[in-house]
Amino acid sequence: MKVGQRTLRLSTIALVLAAVGACREAAEAPVPVAAPAVAAVAGPTYSPFVVRMTSELPFDVISFKDVGMSVDPSTRQLVYEEVAESLSLELASHPELPMTSAVQYSSEMADAAHHLACGEDHIYVDLWTPADLERWGYSLWSGCSEADRFAHKEIERADVADIDALTREIAASLRQAVTKKCFVAKC
Repeated sequence: MKVGQRTLRLSTIALVLAAVGACREAAEAPVPVAAPAVAAVAGPTYSPFVVRMTSELPFDVISFKDVGMSVDPSTRQLVYEEVAESLSLELASHPELPMTSAVQYSSEMADAAHHLACGEDHIYVDLWTPADLERWGYSLWSGCSEADRFAHKEIERADVADIDALTREIAASLRQAVTKKCFVAKC
């Protein structure tokens, strides 16, 4: 994806999210029974967009799990795709430690049943938005246990569509793990 196309896509995401918010505000006329602002989710949502690593690294796949991103369901797939694309570009852009990758769509990865067993050579990224909506949160896992979580962070974001800030931090955490050769909580 070219930089101009990417900028246009980010602008489109920002406009869609702003429009959805405006429509939601307009549609929220007073009603006798108060409804929750965000519907309860039965569990995490898995992104069908994965980053396939093509360089010599100890992992081949990076997948994403939404554990509370507060993304409108009508734009969810677009946001998931943008996160994967942005991370792929960020991983390749570092001059000292570039990581070659490509984004792929995998309907299998969107199925929660596919995530019942941890795969080898796989990095799992959990994503969330804290209640104040001014930050992104992420954690990186090399397996299923707490001992396999090697990064956990929340970062400030400039606006609702500031996905690049999130993926820069994720890429930095991945590079640090590669440099240290450490993909677990304690090395």
